Amino acid sequence: MMSEDEKDTKDRDNELVNFKGYKVKATNVFVLEAIFAKYGDIAANCIYNSTAVRASLLDIISDVVKRLQYYDIEDILSEFKLLEDEVSDVEVSKIDVVWLHQQLAKVHEFAVCNDQTLPLKEAKANSGLVLWASKKELKRRHAELVAAQERFKEAKKQVKAMKLVGRRIEDDVQKSEAEEYFWRRQLEGLL
Repeated sequence: MMSEDEKDTKDRDNELVNFKGYKVKATNVFVLEAIFAKYGDIAANCIYNSTAVRASLLDIISDVVKRLQYYDIEDILSEFKLLEDEVSDVEVSKIDVVWLHQQLAKVHEFAVCNDQTLPLKEAKANSGLVLWASKKELKRRHAELVAAQERFKEAKKQVKAMKLVGRRIEDDVQKSEAEEYFWRRQLEGLL
């Protein structure tokens, strides 16, 4: 059930006013004034003699123009076929809407461009995610490399230290063998 405010708004939206001999929605007068100022009486060559039919067609054109002006581009694109159909239907009645077809052609070109751009934007976003993951992996691998280099340096030091220990032991063994040889020789001389 509608509230009183909603009924008042609906009544105002449907209120008809006289505009250049046509009874049109009051909410469309501003748009029609701009259209007529720029393009003249676009309904002058209409095949319908009835001003009521012409007024309805003008209301349709006004609604299309308002949607093009005030809707978000995504909403316009989602309704594009409907807008195009409405303008084509009005055009059949010989209302001058060439200018509006030109605007719709621009919207269509934007849609085509947008359709081409969208996969590129998605690819850019995906490559950004891959780049982020790659950088993270690079940092992890770099940390592993640094740790491995540190372990390598430590192992190299240990090898060097063990070589020194080995040389000392070798020197001690040689010294000990020399001493043993000396004492053996000394003992051999006693007997």
